[in-house]
Amino acid sequence: MKDQMTGNRRIVVGALLAVCLVFGMVQIGFAARHDFNGETVTFFIMEDEFNRLGAGDSYYAEGPNLSWLLEVEEMFNVKIEFNSANRRNFRQEVMTGMIAGDPPGDIFWTRQDFMLWLANQDVLYPLDGIINEEYYQRIPEVYRNKDFYEFLGTPIAFSSNDIWTREGLPFTTPSGIAWNKDIFAEMGLPDLYELQESGDWTYEAFIDIAKQATRDTTGDGEIDQWGAAGYRNGLHWHQLLMSMVSNDATWVRIDEDGKGTVNITEPEFIDALQFWQDLINVHGVVPRHGEGVDGGKPNHGRDIWNIGKLAMLFGDMNALADAKNNDTIQDWGWVYYPKGPNAEDYVAYAHLFHVASLGHHVENPEALVELASALFRSADPYMLHPKEGYLQRGLDQLAREGYVNDRDSLETFRSMYTNMGALPFFREFFILQDGVANAAEGIREGELYPLPAMAALQPAIQKALDEYLGQ
Repeated sequence: MKDQMTGNRRIVVGALLAVCLVFGMVQIGFAARHDFNGETVTFFIMEDEFNRLGAGDSYYAEGPNLSWLLEVEEMFNVKIEFNSANRRNFRQEVMTGMIAGDPPGDIFWTRQDFMLWLANQDVLYPLDGIINEEYYQRIPEVYRNKDFYEFLGTPIAFSSNDIWTREGLPFTTPSGIAWNKDIFAEMGLPDLYELQESGDWTYEAFIDIAKQATRDTTGDGEIDQWGAAGYRNGLHWHQLLMSMVSNDATWVRIDEDGKGTVNITEPEFIDALQFWQDLINVHGVVPRHGEGVDGGKPNHGRDIWNIGKLAMLFGDMNALADAKNNDTIQDWGWVYYPKGPNAEDYVAYAHLFHVASLGHHVENPEALVELASALFRSADPYMLHPKEGYLQRGLDQLAREGYVNDRDSLETFRSMYTNMGALPFFREFFILQDGVANAAEGIREGELYPLPAMAALQPAIQKALDEYLGQ
């Protein structure tokens, strides 16, 4: 393998579950499937994502993680090294290295949306014939959605889980809504689990409940309890995305021939934008950015939630972390995002799914996929736990960590992970196009109407998409 690009900091990172530290590492005599003849293989990783997932710099430095690294090296007759870049520089360092003929690594680890971007730059090795049905049978069912690994029908990535998981679940949960049961009980609002179970958890029901929950509780003429808000602020990109997918809308349709058509003026997309806009500007159930309680100081949904003045909080595991660590809120639940009028069912979307890929310069792709699968313990026969019961073990871990507050939230998680999907290159393409951010902000603040705003952008975005896809 090629020497590493100079100037990058080499770090030692870990790839095993914390449970290993409790139960110890079982040394299994795996039969070597490939022999690297003592060569060096380099993993190029997105450093800040590793650290955010709790990996840190010392996971392979000592203890059972180091033991596993050494066992994998012996098993494959290989020397493993690590190279890194932060999120801002990761893609650029890949591109610079590949163009210069000095790749920063052989195996890349980053977010799925970043891999899609790199795939479009033709720097990833296409994995046809390697990531196939036989491979999918080697990984847990919860990770088998091909949308996580394919770019326009071609596999360009593979699973990097079981690393940095809760005994079998990705770090980032599918998005949903945490709801403050204390507020619901006090105001006699409908039980969201019952609405979800009956199929009546809809945009309309959400708006009705949020309007009832939004009020002035002190009589001073100022709203101090809000119906809903996003985790980061009143409404964020994430809520726009969830409004879109929960109405069975997407910004682009890819046909069976791989041709992409921008459809941001279609009714299902415009209805989702209108729902998003009306929450603030018509119904008044979501605070504007910078608006909140206590003199407007809290301007994030989590701030309002944490003082017990928010009925429903949009988010993912971050939202649940606030819910479970909060002494102000005694009882809370977790449900899907409400479904829009164009949707037949609820939607679970994982927006930060982590995967591994290979640089297009590699000469032994099948061996490298096998090596990474062993190091990450992401596929049989290297996994820490059997595939059978994998999801249940993860749910049990969520419950032990306090992310599950009742039986219904546990079953909601089970349903979400079973049906978890991915959206084609939304984050790394659509939201980066000229004018999109300003248009979205204008729509959110009620300054632009959704349909004419999107119609004005569509030609330029379609042109950019044509270039992006080479069509």
